[in-house]
Amino acid sequence: MDSDFITTPATVESALTPPLTPSAIDDDIWGDDSSHPSSPSSFPPTTSPSADLQKLRQTHITLGYRDGITASKSHYLQPGFDEGYQLGGRIGIHVGWIHGVIDALSHIFPSDAEVLRAVRDAYCELAVETVYGKEWWDEGGVWKWEVEGDAVSFDKVVDAFPLLKKWSERVQALAVERGLDLKDPDGEVDEVAGKSTKTTL
Repeated sequence: MDSDFITTPATVESALTPPLTPSAIDDDIWGDDSSHPSSPSSFPPTTSPSADLQKLRQTHITLGYRDGITASKSHYLQPGFDEGYQLGGRIGIHVGWIHGVIDALSHIFPSDAEVLRAVRDAYCELAVETVYGKEWWDEGGVWKWEVEGDAVSFDKVVDAFPLLKKWSERVQALAVERGLDLKDPDGEVDEVAGKSTKTTL
């Protein structure tokens, strides 16, 4: 038996304990440095190790967030823009048509109190902030009103928009009462019974 090697319980325990691997050492890189043997002397007294780690962590989170936003833009931004552009454009055409009809009526009948009141009301109720406001749209940009039918199209969504329906009916009534035919935003002439001679606006 070799006299230079003495087996003790501590020797056996150290021999059976595997060495620490790099993954085990770095298992928690965001952990507290208070357990690190060199932490008290490795930082100046005025610098907090935990503050440095928090700053580094925040930097990594920020960079990861930016990378995620950049990667998702091409996947979601363009399709969302395309859909919103088509729907917003159709709504804009109808709002413009309503404003155009009311403005034309105000020039044809400049002293008509009902027409002038409609002009004032339209500029308030059909302002961009109202038409695209939270009353009609949720945070995701989806309309809140009911659209009938199984196959929903942008045209059906616009036709069912309560605010536009209200104003379309109002301007058509104003025109009919004054002997005028209107072309709707799609270019079709609205037929009104009981009028034999009419001016198309």
